Amino acid sequence: MDIQKTQQYNTQSLIQDLRQIIEQARGHVAATANYELTMMYWHIGERINREVLGNQRAEYGKRIVATVSTQLKSRLSCFNSTKLVSRLLST
Repeated sequence: MDIQKTQQYNTQSLIQDLRQIIEQARGHVAATANYELTMMYWHIGERINREVLGNQRAEYGKRIVATVSTQLKSRLSCFNSTKLVSRLLST
């Protein structure tokens, strides 16, 4: 192999290795983000259920879900529906 072909091979190998590193990191980031979101939702639902609803689910719970949902929507864009807050409480 001459020097130019060796450099081209090394460059291609380097690019392939760098792509693999990037893809692996992206996978780790996605998995970590999914885990953290799941834990966040669980903790929110558990806390509302325990402290606000007193572990009871009745008509009062439906009103609380609507109230909490409205307040969270006004402050955090990720809580954009009453349905989401209801799902948090069903865990």
